[in-house]
Amino acid sequence: MPVHNEAPNLPELSERLTRVLDGLVSGDWEVIMVDDGSTDDSWEIMKGLRAGDRRFKLIRLSRNFGQYAAVMAGMASASGDCVVAMDADTQEAPEDIPKLYEKFQEGYDIVYGIRDHRADNPARRFLTWVYWSIVAGLSGVRMPRNQGMFRLASRRAARVLSNLGDTARFIDGAFAWVGFPSTTVTITQSRRKRGRSSYTPRKMLRVLLNVLTTYSSAPLRLASVLGLSFILPALGLAVYYIALRIIYPDVPPGFTATVILILLIGGLQMLLLGIIGEYIATIFSEVKARPPYIIMEAQIGQEEDR
Repeated sequence: MPVHNEAPNLPELSERLTRVLDGLVSGDWEVIMVDDGSTDDSWEIMKGLRAGDRRFKLIRLSRNFGQYAAVMAGMASASGDCVVAMDADTQEAPEDIPKLYEKFQEGYDIVYGIRDHRADNPARRFLTWVYWSIVAGLSGVRMPRNQGMFRLASRRAARVLSNLGDTARFIDGAFAWVGFPSTTVTITQSRRKRGRSSYTPRKMLRVLLNVLTTYSSAPLRLASVLGLSFILPALGLAVYYIALRIIYPDVPPGFTATVILILLIGGLQMLLLGIIGEYIATIFSEVKARPPYIIMEAQIGQEEDR
């Protein structure tokens, strides 16, 4: 469970989790909370939860590395036969965990929680629709739409996911890429009761760029198509103006047409350079081979915390 400034939600969430998991697996469970650089009282509240129940295990990252990194840190420390990833904002109901677990018992390695509706404002729902439309068309991997963080992975799937070396953080693509047998269940998303989401439109755009540069070469193909679509008309115009100049020597040069062409071609070149630059930035990030997260403190052992 990645936690980023969710202090008001943790007490209620811990109570609901304890009740659901005790009824599901007779107490044989653990909850790994990963503090992803919170600036509120989340870490202190998490330590209080662990003091009351040692099945709550804690990881504190050195700074905010993002949702993907926090989930991978938790999966790397998980010891169960299956792992459920969910947000800490109480929008996803712990009471839906048995639905995922039932599918796991049927033999699926990955179970996605698909929202029956989105409890967001219209602007955010529109941005989400645009996001998934682009992802579905250009990502290069097939994945369910309208999925959130809420999902289950078997032990073997979690092991593979936590060992992925890429640092371009796109959790939906990572789960789809590993290729284990998967299915979906319908879950209910409620409105956020307390706090505010840190998943801003800017972060959504960053994730979208990660999707395109990590899982798809479509933008590079688009660059080639755009270049060709500008070159052919330019050649046609060049032939036209040369012929016009030969036939009608007194016609003044086409200053307006020249300026328009220069602006269009210059804009196209900058666009293509930007696309190539995004791919180079992704390559640069990968070749540095830095870890996706750094653990500053962990309280996960039954006898000794570190």
